[in-house]
Amino acid sequence: MYPLRRYLFAILGCLVLTSCSFRAQAQSEDDSTPLEQTVEQKRQTRMRKFAESHKVVVVGSNVEAKLHDTPLFSWANPQRQAIGGALYMWTHQGRPIATIGLWTYADIKDSYEYQSLHDGALNVSSELARDWNPRTPGISFRPIPNCVAPGRTKSVRLIQMRQIARDRFSSVLQKDTQLRLLPQPIYRYDELPNDVLDGAVFSFALGTDPECLLIFEARVINENLQW
Repeated sequence: MYPLRRYLFAILGCLVLTSCSFRAQAQSEDDSTPLEQTVEQKRQTRMRKFAESHKVVVVGSNVEAKLHDTPLFSWANPQRQAIGGALYMWTHQGRPIATIGLWTYADIKDSYEYQSLHDGALNVSSELARDWNPRTPGISFRPIPNCVAPGRTKSVRLIQMRQIARDRFSSVLQKDTQLRLLPQPIYRYDELPNDVLDGAVFSFALGTDPECLLIFEARVINENLQW
């Protein structure tokens, strides 16, 4: 039998709570880039190299966070005339701690935006961008009251998380535009911290552009499991 469980979740808006947002000149293509690459492939290669240029460190640990192998999501936002973008994420001890969203309007300039997913301070540096050093938590988890107990399997827990996510909504305040919940998580924890049973990141999007993240974690707290 599983011990008593409750759901813990955190929700944050990437545009509302972002600590920094900058613009940068698109990096010139590497001479070694194959000529047969499409415009989209070159764009994604350029954005990948920009994300890889960053060093993300949790203050107090002196351990560099790990950049996830692939972007969590690739997207376009016709409503804002953005022709292509990607969302990359860093993890520390299995837990998401930061993202960088990159996008371009005409492949002339690239824009980028950071978001802390960590409950403490971070040091972020790159030879291609300004240093970013958020000192306040970027995320806060809260228990969900009157929630069903998580299932015994990953597939059951995923169904439950999707159901809980559908009970929430998010909107862009300036335009009173309700965002659309993407039906599947953009990231399911593939490495679990010692105190975590399961975890997933869902996204509310404008078109396909992820604007707000909803994060679930099943944690072991005082020998009990809670979401």
